[in-house]
Amino acid sequence: MLGRRSRRWHLPLLVAFLSSASAPAVPPGDVGPTLRFDADRITLRWGAAAGAESYNVYRGTARDGSDLDCFVFRTPLTEATDPEVPPVLFTYLVAGWNADGEGPLGDASDGTARAPRVACRDDDGDGVRDDRDNCPGLANPQQLDQDGNGAGDACDPRTYDFEQDIAGQRPAGMTQDGAAEPSFLVRDYSGDQGVAYDGGATANDLFDRLSADTRFQDLDVYLDTADLAGETLTLELWSEGTYAEDAGSALQFRILGDGTIEVRQREGNSLQTLGQQSLAAATRLRLRLRKGPELASTLYVDTWNGAGWDPAAQFDVSDDHLLRGRLLSLVNHDGGRRPALRVTGVALHPPDPFRIDRAFDTLDDWKLFQRGPADTAPVPLPFSYRASGEVRLEARLVDSASGAVVPGFDYADLQWSLPAAPEGAADSVEVADVPAGGNYDLEARIVDPTTGEILGSDTVLSIAVGDVFLAAGQSNMSGYSGSLANAEPPVPEVHLFGNDYVWKQAAEPMDDGTDQVDRVSKEFPQHTLMLRFAKEVSAAIGVPVAVIPAPLGGTNLHTQWQRDDSDPTNRGTLYGSSVHRVLAQNYAYPIRGVIWYQGESDVGRGTDLYRQDLERLVANYRNDLGNPELFFGNCQLATYLYADLPQWVAIQEAQRQQAEADPLSGIAALVDLTRNDTIHLDVPGYKEAGRRLAQVVLRGSYGLDVPIGPQLVSVTFDGADRSRIVVTYDKPITGGDAVLYRVTSDGTPINIVSSVTSGNTVTLQLQRNALGTTLLSYGYGRTPQAPWVVATDGTGAALAFGSYPVGP
Repeated sequence: MLGRRSRRWHLPLLVAFLSSASAPAVPPGDVGPTLRFDADRITLRWGAAAGAESYNVYRGTARDGSDLDCFVFRTPLTEATDPEVPPVLFTYLVAGWNADGEGPLGDASDGTARAPRVACRDDDGDGVRDDRDNCPGLANPQQLDQDGNGAGDACDPRTYDFEQDIAGQRPAGMTQDGAAEPSFLVRDYSGDQGVAYDGGATANDLFDRLSADTRFQDLDVYLDTADLAGETLTLELWSEGTYAEDAGSALQFRILGDGTIEVRQREGNSLQTLGQQSLAAATRLRLRLRKGPELASTLYVDTWNGAGWDPAAQFDVSDDHLLRGRLLSLVNHDGGRRPALRVTGVALHPPDPFRIDRAFDTLDDWKLFQRGPADTAPVPLPFSYRASGEVRLEARLVDSASGAVVPGFDYADLQWSLPAAPEGAADSVEVADVPAGGNYDLEARIVDPTTGEILGSDTVLSIAVGDVFLAAGQSNMSGYSGSLANAEPPVPEVHLFGNDYVWKQAAEPMDDGTDQVDRVSKEFPQHTLMLRFAKEVSAAIGVPVAVIPAPLGGTNLHTQWQRDDSDPTNRGTLYGSSVHRVLAQNYAYPIRGVIWYQGESDVGRGTDLYRQDLERLVANYRNDLGNPELFFGNCQLATYLYADLPQWVAIQEAQRQQAEADPLSGIAALVDLTRNDTIHLDVPGYKEAGRRLAQVVLRGSYGLDVPIGPQLVSVTFDGADRSRIVVTYDKPITGGDAVLYRVTSDGTPINIVSSVTSGNTVTLQLQRNALGTTLLSYGYGRTPQAPWVVATDGTGAALAFGSYPVGP
């Protein structure tokens, strides 16, 4: 029978439930025909059912019971109240419940078992019915919802509550940035799990799920922590890089040992305090970081009063232009035992109907994407939008110079359906198979799918698909030209990922240290070889080229450029920083190559040790950059006014040997190039160095038949008396004066009396006949004006070499 109650609450019809004795481990049977209203017409009563531990009451308005919803959940009583006046009539059903399940609700008039529309269920066993559980899939009896968005902390992807983690282990979903810190563990704090450091060590742990969508995005961060006297907690907002690596920047919010809150601005490992304030309680806080006009931002701090949030403090950032990070992290470089019990991060969506989310690691103006084997690359399109109903995302590629649409990439070709997002949402799609070339403007918009009305639009400018080269080494790669006079002019086809982690049109100084993000290589050089190199390569292959610079003057290979095997991308090391800048781009394909100019600071190591160091460097780059065929373009040392020439030539020989032994390496000779000072090239010298290095790379990496400097063919004796040595090159040459050479025979020096250059040979007349093993070295000059071996066709100089065996 069905029980129904009218609007006037009279003549209640009773629902009969048959009670049946149930054996252990069996759900209760039907409740008997005992359901009644009291005279107050508010209180429902029913008889006890055998085997029932509690009862579920269902209520609906349909006569057939088809719309019954859970009304009273697992009451241990045999009564319930309903003071609500029904719109027409209410129907009630009662079912017993025990640990083995719910009893039946009886049969409908057609004989089938009744099933409620909303069942009285608690699948996660936390005592909260599923239809009212803010996290029905995980037990959370307290129903904690730190940010009040209706999704319980245990289920909210924006919340870390650590209750599902294992005490004594690292928390899930957090990544250590930099070296591992084993003391960062989940711990129990009086029944509430949280994370903290053990103090002392320098560490940085990212909340992987809480990154912002774009730089300078407004954030709300909710923080619950235990009140541990004397202990500190530091949270970084808009975080990028780490203190230990002296890299990136962040805004630090700190709870000090006495409960005082402090805000600091971090730039690398430089810290500036923006203010402190004492709070009555600092255990439950809300931080609101808001981007202000121009270079200003503000961090607001609110405290919880038990019912709502009260403003408590405000910290102003007068210059935020370096705070471009998108991450949220816990850090420990000056204490960290105060735990974070719950952390929720909410990146607020902008009010704009549509915006492309810009970041160097996804998509930004002037970013160049490395092409793959098919001469294409996928281009991500991250965006934020607001829409009251479903919308359609459309995108197209146009030529930046002409505005012409790239065939196959018009609005009709690139479309995606998006769900309604009245509160705002962020997402990302991929524009696949963008052809090598550019520059392109990527235009995107959302439209009403019914009317075609454009609801919002945005454009990313001057992106491209081509080849990327990492530039590394020491000062002659950085470019100590002493001047920018008559600098190499920029062209749109050459892009630069600067030391400030901003993509831009390439221009000298390419290695500018302004706003440097990885301070390990910070310096302020002038003109480099990089731009001329990239221009030459781009012009020859017909696609844009990008350079990612990472050199530092005065650095040696055997210690300062070594790989940290425990953390290969450690941005506090020169090698790690260079690798990180490439991998941070998130390219679908590995970059084309590395260009290198270094060795001056390793003079004295000798040929064998430096060659081993160089070969290890190349192998590491190929491994860590994920490209076994990565091309390595090297620059042989130029001249130095005060060079120890035997030691200088020993490094030049190591460079030559490495390139000769590796088919995926090439080397450019620079000994004749003009200098700015005793060791660094000048502007014309760097321009020519870039051109020569480009020719080597074009020939070795791209297989193009481009002219390069004279290549050594052979070194042999001229005649059986072994008194003359002929050095043969592959093209006509000039220069090659005898003063540039050294000869030893069985370890004993032999003077060179004279030299004659003719065609493609240099013939050296020895003072006496050579006996036994004879070795020839070339490169004994300290100035660019020395009579170097140079091609008559203008392609450049010949490589220096050391201890080269003289053949018969």
